[in-house]
Amino acid sequence: MVAKELNGRYLAQKIKSQLAEKVGSLPLKPGLAYLAFGEDEASAQYLSAVQKACREVGFFFLSEKFPEDVSIEDFLNRLAELNSSQEIHGILIQSQFPRQLNFRRICQEISPQKDVDGIHPFNQGLLFSDSPVFIPCTAKAVWYLLKENGIKISGKSVVILGRSLSVGKPLAVLLLRENATLTICHKQTVNLKDVSRTADILIVSTGSPGLVKQDWVSPEAVVIDVGIHVVKGKVVGDVDTAAVFEKASWITPVPGGVGPVTTACLLENTFHAFQQLNLKLLQLDFSKKAGRCEEIYKLDWHNEST
Repeated sequence: MVAKELNGRYLAQKIKSQLAEKVGSLPLKPGLAYLAFGEDEASAQYLSAVQKACREVGFFFLSEKFPEDVSIEDFLNRLAELNSSQEIHGILIQSQFPRQLNFRRICQEISPQKDVDGIHPFNQGLLFSDSPVFIPCTAKAVWYLLKENGIKISGKSVVILGRSLSVGKPLAVLLLRENATLTICHKQTVNLKDVSRTADILIVSTGSPGLVKQDWVSPEAVVIDVGIHVVKGKVVGDVDTAAVFEKASWITPVPGGVGPVTTACLLENTFHAFQQLNLKLLQLDFSKKAGRCEEIYKLDWHNEST
């Protein structure tokens, strides 16, 4: 068997085209601020992709890079300025935080209305109570890819390698709503390879380049590789793609799989934040759910299930 590619570039372009059409008729432009630290190569590539995508759809884009030794006071002062800025509607903070910055505190200090990656406890709570406003972009991208390609989720065994706030945990909520049977693994999981082999759908977000080999994957499994790393000048994921390609039914390439859709979802969330912050000024009749993932892929968040 040779796997089919879950190519994210087409889906990303579809989302961006819809956004560009909406933005083109507006008197104001959505604004996104990207805050980064240091010189991480993979993060630099993502920053470049976000900047390019903002230009394509007509967003205002601001990027700021802080030194690795930035104090938490200086960083929070700048964050407060962006929280109150009328030009900025979405704020994204690079996930690789310097040690001296308190991740939980920063998550709490970002404005919930501009928290386009859904890391504020308020937005996390809304997601986990089935009333999401901002779904974390990477989790949303994985869900989009599955829905766009008609991959059945209901009744399937889904194994997620990784339990982060941005991928593993929000994905668990999304996929449970689709009636999947979930297993979430982490560094302390015993016999990780054996658990991985039970998956009909395997989602890998471990931060370990090439961790998942062919013998980690069940025949005809769907494999979603969330990882992105630069190793010896080459962009790779958490999955040994060449080997797994011969065993899986579907697989995301790296690059070109989850990454482009994540960027598109970031813009979509920013547009939704822009709508919320400018309803009165624009005098537009946007629904409360406009710009969310339900707009493209219908999900009944209020349909209680057991």
